[in-house]
Amino acid sequence: MSGFAYDRNATNIAENPTFVAQASDVAIGNNKSMLSLVNTSSTVIVKIREIYLVNAQNAAVTGVVGAFSLLRITGHSAGTAITAGMHDTNETLDAGVTIRTGSTVSGEDATIYRRWKFSTDEWAQGAQDVESMDHIITTARPVFYQAINAKPITLRQNQGIHVKHTVNSTAGSFDIVVIFTTEEANAYNS
Repeated sequence: MSGFAYDRNATNIAENPTFVAQASDVAIGNNKSMLSLVNTSSTVIVKIREIYLVNAQNAAVTGVVGAFSLLRITGHSAGTAITAGMHDTNETLDAGVTIRTGSTVSGEDATIYRRWKFSTDEWAQGAQDVESMDHIITTARPVFYQAINAKPITLRQNQGIHVKHTVNSTAGSFDIVVIFTTEEANAYNS
């Protein structure tokens, strides 16, 4: 269902501008914002469709059980800017929608939307271990996706989300991918 917004008032799937943001090979860290996305635009809303969290560590490390949380935020600064790709090259992302990795976030909400625990050890082809099994699952299935009959996480003006690593360790790296759509803020009662 990636790339499509479900219109609860119709019997068909309505296409919306669809974007993908990827932070690659991000080293874990204590309370580190692995990927943050903030909407400061007054003209669009952002709807989170899918999130992937994939162990990218392929060199030998002694890892930990990494704990990741999905939280709302109101802003972010610093870190490294990420340019979103678009599913249709005729569409552009509103300049008020920004994505970062390693950012300093502000306005973090205490409510955890999702929480995941994965090994940060390296995975290896052909290996029969937990890390390799996790890798197979997370590369094929998102850790978060919009259920068909549920509203996606919606980011209005001055709202955002971030995937945060919450364990004190630096052993391991992950790819974080967020697929999201945008709609005009006043298109309909969104």
